[in-house]
Amino acid sequence: MKLMFAVIVVMSIRVSVTYKVHIDVKGIIQEGKNITLECKTDAPEITFSINRKFNNGQNETIAECEFRTEQCYFLNGSFLPMYNISSTNNGGILTIYSLSVMQEGEYTCFYTYNSSINATVHIEVMKYHDARSNAGHYALRENKHAECYTRYALVQTQQLFQKMMKIKHGLCRTKMARKKTENKQKFARKDTANRKQLKGTDIFINEDMTKLNLHVLMCVKKKMPDEINSAWFMNGKIFYKNHMDKIQTVQFEDYEHWTNLPWPNNTPKRK
Repeated sequence: MKLMFAVIVVMSIRVSVTYKVHIDVKGIIQEGKNITLECKTDAPEITFSINRKFNNGQNETIAECEFRTEQCYFLNGSFLPMYNISSTNNGGILTIYSLSVMQEGEYTCFYTYNSSINATVHIEVMKYHDARSNAGHYALRENKHAECYTRYALVQTQQLFQKMMKIKHGLCRTKMARKKTENKQKFARKDTANRKQLKGTDIFINEDMTKLNLHVLMCVKKKMPDEINSAWFMNGKIFYKNHMDKIQTVQFEDYEHWTNLPWPNNTPKRK
């Protein structure tokens, strides 16, 4: 009786993918102005960071964009009043509000899981230099000082007006959000059925969330991975399921607790 053996050799091939990242600056780089940094890439996720001049060269992560879900969110709540983040078809846009010396520094856009794939731009506020200090140019120097003071007063007035408009816009947005929530509740059951049908596919239903709600949702999703299985936003509220499969609601008074929790040191790479 003859015995025959077959040996199967399984070969694994690792494909190295190289992504490209490019960053463009749009707007006038001048104190009090809004400017945008548009990061274009073919990578699936990007992160914005800044190395601020006044912060002793310490690198800080601002925000992250995930193109699979078409969502961008802040990784540090202190940046919410100074910036805005949004996604595009081929990247993300970081808007700098009312440019000041606090926002001066080196901005970097990089592939989230490989920081060596990046693009960098240096932003420095345009300043007015004093004229030469000799006696022949004394009058010119005084005029330049007066011009600087006048421009500084205008900038302060513009910043105050912008803050008032933001407060007014925030109140209007809150009223609109409440009205949208009331309309969405009428179709809650149908939306829930549709979500179950799309589960396991590459199609996602994203609700129109405020910047604060999106930031808190990402905090719930990523800050306690050992205790929380999943988190989602539906009908104006944030929900999460713990490892006991118990669904809980995040109340508004708990937002500060979630935003103050530390981010995990190491985010696992996606395969």
